[in-house]
Amino acid sequence: MLTRKLGLDVMVGVKKSSDKILTITVIEAKSEFEYSAGFFNITPAIDVGRSVFEAEFICGDKRWKEKFTTEEKDPTIGGTSQTGVLEKVWDNIALQVGRSVSQHM
Repeated sequence: MLTRKLGLDVMVGVKKSSDKILTITVIEAKSEFEYSAGFFNITPAIDVGRSVFEAEFICGDKRWKEKFTTEEKDPTIGGTSQTGVLEKVWDNIALQVGRSVSQHM
């Protein structure tokens, strides 16, 4: 069986000569969390998640730099997932990035 890996440019049809290619350069991307492991927690879990994402965006003659932050808290004792809070903060960052790109384009 022959397999071939395709880059994103091939899969979505990016033309290198296009002036509408969006380039995102990551300046900072970090996660922080608070972990609970107290008396009342049967299953210790991440209670609070924070993320910071800063990037520079270039599309044609448009260029901007932006920093996105978010924080989520899991109100349940023992948490609902070991990584769910962090997944949610990064989903929120992705939404913020999408909004920023759509506003600047």
